[in-house]
Amino acid sequence: MPLTVNRVLDVSLRAGKEGARGPVLPLVPGVDCAGVVDAVGPGVTKWRAGMRVAAAGVMPLEICAEDGTGYVGPTGMMGIKRQGGFAEMVAVPACAAIALPDGLDFHHAAIVMRHVPTAWNLLFNVAELKAGESVLIMGAGGNLGTIGIQIAKHVIGAKVIAAAGSDDRVAMGIELGADHAVNYNTHDLTAEVMKLTGGKGVNVLYDNIANPKVLPQAFKAIGFGGRLVTAGAHAGPDVTIDFSHLYHKQITIKGRPATIRRTCRDASPRRPRARLRRRSNACCRCRARPRRIGWSRPANRLARSCWIRRWVVPRATPPICSRRFGGIPSFAMGWAGQAGPRPANAPR
Repeated sequence: MPLTVNRVLDVSLRAGKEGARGPVLPLVPGVDCAGVVDAVGPGVTKWRAGMRVAAAGVMPLEICAEDGTGYVGPTGMMGIKRQGGFAEMVAVPACAAIALPDGLDFHHAAIVMRHVPTAWNLLFNVAELKAGESVLIMGAGGNLGTIGIQIAKHVIGAKVIAAAGSDDRVAMGIELGADHAVNYNTHDLTAEVMKLTGGKGVNVLYDNIANPKVLPQAFKAIGFGGRLVTAGAHAGPDVTIDFSHLYHKQITIKGRPATIRRTCRDASPRRPRARLRRRSNACCRCRARPRRIGWSRPANRLARSCWIRRWVVPRATPPICSRRFGGIPSFAMGWAGQAGPRPANAPR
């Protein structure tokens, strides 16, 4: 089964740079997973063994109802606050799983679960982007960027300007539906965007990078009453912006994480129009040959949970995502439990 690696939530966390997120140790990382339900806990009726599901993001950390209603306990992201997907088996609350359509493979399902709810939430709920409005999508070659382009153009019907740091990523933005694209390393981003919008500036700036060299230029391209929405800051986090522009243009800056189940529910009426291409970065195409190394028990014994079969990559496998991250070592076997036969009490 292919693995996905999130640059911030997996790689940076493993490097010890995400202490502010409060990871609970010992920890099996992996903020998303997709696979087949192996077993269900008592009281679970929605899921059954053999069903294809995916799970990601924030979810209950204690026992809750099958649909999550009435839960007021602590919540947290899998792979940070609770055991994650880089294991052969992982337990998640029944309310956190999403059924997969037959035409969607596990590789793309994990990517979709990680990024689509965030992009959808930013554009629909936070920015409130409308058909006919203009939006500048930063990081057009990344996962959130490529998905943002497709949602803004093909679902909402906005005028999309994609920004990226290389010509091939600019071309990718156009291929995915952007009306215009700008290479900010060879062009003045502010000047180009103002020219493309007839001097008005964009209604929405969609960012998830916080590049301290580029974001100030993009910010100056926001028009009157514009909105800046953000979902990350891995290139920052400190960025200088023109507060005079903020004041005179009456700009709003917002950042708000998505709730996956609410996002899926909100998107349901729009599904006939939402035909997003399964475009992913090279870093998420790693299809290293996995092997079993044993069985890992969940840290939280949730009565209402389902087990999802997962695989891990042995040490001998070439580094995961070396094309993007410069050779990140493969994940150690000890992170998923010791190698050995399946425990007698593991669900079948």
